[in-house]
Amino acid sequence: MERIRLSSGCELELDRDALDNMELLDALIDADEGDHKASVRLIRLLLSPAERKKLYDHLRNEQGRVPVQEIYAAVAEIFRALNQGKNS
Repeated sequence: MERIRLSSGCELELDRDALDNMELLDALIDADEGDHKASVRLIRLLLSPAERKKLYDHLRNEQGRVPVQEIYAAVAEIFRALNQGKNS
């Protein structure tokens, strides 16, 4: 497990082995092509249910909603952090 701190201050624990998953790659490609369901699949494949809840709760706004764009930004930041750690 690896701990990552996002620029928003949220700390997440991730399993680097989750990246070695063809279904994750499929979801990345589908999400890149505009499939919003694939974006949800990607998040579920990348984060455990507890870590996903932690991220959602951290990003929840005053209206009680979790902004989609903030989730997308967080996922991009997670991938950057994991790639940096891999290249270190």
